[in-house]
Amino acid sequence: MSPIADVSWLFETSALKIAPAGSPFWYTSGLIGPYYINTQFLCGGADQAAGVLRLIDAEQDRHETFHLRMTAMLEQVHASHPVFHDFIDLMVASVASGFPAGDIDYVSGGQRRDWFFAPIVSQKLGKPMLYIYNDQTVRLADGSTPASLQGARVMNVADLLTVGSSYTKKWIPALSALGAELRWSLNGVDRLQGGVVNLTRAGVSRVHSLFSIDLSLFDQALARGCIDRAQYDMVRGYIADPFGSMRTFILEHPGFLNEARNSPDERTRMRAATLLKEDLYKL
Repeated sequence: MSPIADVSWLFETSALKIAPAGSPFWYTSGLIGPYYINTQFLCGGADQAAGVLRLIDAEQDRHETFHLRMTAMLEQVHASHPVFHDFIDLMVASVASGFPAGDIDYVSGGQRRDWFFAPIVSQKLGKPMLYIYNDQTVRLADGSTPASLQGARVMNVADLLTVGSSYTKKWIPALSALGAELRWSLNGVDRLQGGVVNLTRAGVSRVHSLFSIDLSLFDQALARGCIDRAQYDMVRGYIADPFGSMRTFILEHPGFLNEARNSPDERTRMRAATLLKEDLYKL
């Protein structure tokens, strides 16, 4: 029997982290919100994911051996970590049940966080892997750069789908330049910020994600005891109105902004300054 997506995976690995109800997170933009998503943490948790990222950073330009090193590490995590094991098995099962697996010529993944998932999915599907770099270079598993991929049909495996800009600005053009077509998209998490619509417009025929950041996910999280009622209510308000809910929070909790302006953490101070300077919440 194929594994079923379990919301507790996100919380067990800290791939989805919810702020305490009275203390939303500061985002880089200067906005605030109730959750962070680090989908790569599904790869064995934060510490193991950091190790995978170190390998990527150290080896990604050693093209002849990179694929072997990546797949060896990912296989080790798959064998030892139950969440990553079931998550990858679910990705593979999703292809078998929802994609024309026989039509897929290649699995691709974009630099860098797609590489936490795409190489091992390609291996388990028995499909050759394409590594797409940010400069739109495409490399095969042996490290070579193909002169042409004319007519190849590709499924991209990604960690996170937001608006799909990495797909439309980098991954799709890189493959198209070689004559290949990115036809399918398989993602760990969809933030539901318009990515499916944008990918469909770009010619991707099927987009599937294992988790979607909607209220039903948090309903499950509350039922499973992953979050408390106050956190749930904060997230529910944010999903309904990200701007209005956080503006109301700031107005009702003036001490929150004052504390941030005087925080010992430099990043927090800078983000609070950005909020005030750009008047992001029309205060």
